[in-house]
Amino acid sequence: MYALGLLVWLGFVPPAGAQVPSSAPSMPEELSAFRVEVGPRASIAQLPRVRADIVELVLRDCPFELDSVLNMRNTPWIRALDAMRGGQGTWYLRVALRDPGNDLAADVEDGQLVLRVLDRRAEVR
Repeated sequence: MYALGLLVWLGFVPPAGAQVPSSAPSMPEELSAFRVEVGPRASIAQLPRVRADIVELVLRDCPFELDSVLNMRNTPWIRALDAMRGGQGTWYLRVALRDPGNDLAADVEDGQLVLRVLDRRAEVR
């Protein structure tokens, strides 16, 4: 098992804070970002949603042990975060959002998995 210090760097990024002029349609507001080291070759895909408050993801080519880092983790916007090993560097992630009106954007940036919680009520429909 890799040392926890090398394995993960967790942090919160403050809200974007940029104000959109009232004449322009507003974009979803980023409430927070959650970051975890996953390696330079990792890729992420989101599965179709079955419930409004649950987001399921598939992470591939990740050499790290994510279950010890992510399981039962929560934030002010994420109720629960669980990781299940699929084998050969594949992980299945389940993110339970506290508010079904929010959404989740997942990306791999510079070897880090970035989970951004977005407030979809800010969108103009």
